[in-house]
Amino acid sequence: MDRIIQRIALTANVTTTTLIAPVVIFLTPACSSKFAFHPHSDIDFDPDTRIPSFRFTSQDAARIDALTESIQNHSDVPSFAVGVVHQNQLVYAKAHGFRSLSATQPATTKTLYHIGSVSKPITATILAILVEHGRIALDDPIQKYLPPNVKAPTYQNSVAEITVRHLVTHSSGLPRDPPNRRNVPHGIRLNPGQAEPYSVDELYQALPKTRLRFEPGTTCEYSNYGFGLLGHILERVANQPFEALMKQSLFKPLGMNHSTVTLDKSTLHRLATHYWHDDQGRPRIDRPPTRFGDIFGHGGVVSSVDDLARFVSLQFKSNPSLIRLETLHNMRTPQTTTTGSGLLLERDGLPMNMALGWRVQSPEANGGIVNHSGEMDGHSAYLAFAPNAELGIIVLANLGGTRFRQANPTVAMQLGVQLKEQFLYPAVGWTIRDIAECPPQTKYARKPPRRRTHGAADGRGANIVTNR
Repeated sequence: MDRIIQRIALTANVTTTTLIAPVVIFLTPACSSKFAFHPHSDIDFDPDTRIPSFRFTSQDAARIDALTESIQNHSDVPSFAVGVVHQNQLVYAKAHGFRSLSATQPATTKTLYHIGSVSKPITATILAILVEHGRIALDDPIQKYLPPNVKAPTYQNSVAEITVRHLVTHSSGLPRDPPNRRNVPHGIRLNPGQAEPYSVDELYQALPKTRLRFEPGTTCEYSNYGFGLLGHILERVANQPFEALMKQSLFKPLGMNHSTVTLDKSTLHRLATHYWHDDQGRPRIDRPPTRFGDIFGHGGVVSSVDDLARFVSLQFKSNPSLIRLETLHNMRTPQTTTTGSGLLLERDGLPMNMALGWRVQSPEANGGIVNHSGEMDGHSAYLAFAPNAELGIIVLANLGGTRFRQANPTVAMQLGVQLKEQFLYPAVGWTIRDIAECPPQTKYARKPPRRRTHGAADGRGANIVTNR
């Protein structure tokens, strides 16, 4: 079934319409799957709880322009690309600044940016599609999907095994990065933290040598390692390279035609230059983009505002030939909560519930606000949406470095969080005080980093996979 997403150019009085290609799923549903998302047994899914009243105006566009330009000027950001999605419409899409300073090339909403960890919800969505088709189960041990000679790590003398659910909720105990990660050589034009391409062989060498930071399922700690491993498991399950799996199962059906991982000539032509602050704090050092090897489920996707708008719109409407709306709702069911310090908290310090690849704020109030941020060596991204208001925001930028980290994780997040507060909070009738007073929804919460004793021992949160 064709879906239409209308892109309304408010500043040019031009409306264009783009058709999304008919969805063709490559997976064959299992005849009798033991585990699958069940649409009614373990959730209270009520489509009538949607909030219909929202109208984007020219005054809203002016507010976004002013806020974007203020942050851009204050932080000296080369470019921002911003989108606002309502239902299946991209009601605001505008780029500010230059994708390349040296060539003075203006950014557009089709300009490509590395979205970093915003790739994680994409990886989680592909997992959900495979779960729907009975190809994988959330509570299966990951050892089931690894070669027999590759042993998954365990915690001390515990018998608890890492499961797929643990990987997608950052509760596996795996450290942030694999122990054998290699960084590019130091140099004036390169950030010492930029990783070299990482191979499957390196992953298999690292796993049995990895020391878990805690017993799986007992707490939550952010792990790129875990999501990189998850992407590899999914390609083994589908018997297909993970980038091809991304494109065939999600990007192509949605019409995200320019989203990719491989940086070929065509992609590089559309890619914004990566910038890092020089010693004077000016974003004048351009740097080569990160090139991923075999492992990239944690942060390898390159995309644009126009493409990501289609991914946001997917969250609001039923598309049963691709993924059930009930499954998308299940993906937003909180699994863990972070109430201490750490990367899972935003600038307001409010509790953030970890769902399947998404972070969810205050889930009891009108369906919650769902979000994720990302940064990849000179690019940053922020995506947030209110499911019941069918309203979302997208922010992309091409600036990295240490100066902006002193205040907020990324400049895209600085702008994105303010847009969230100005548009998404009112859309669901929230104030910051309302959110702060909403209790955590899960069985355990993250403690300060040096303390590892946490609530309930099973720590599984809401169970969204049931026997059929």
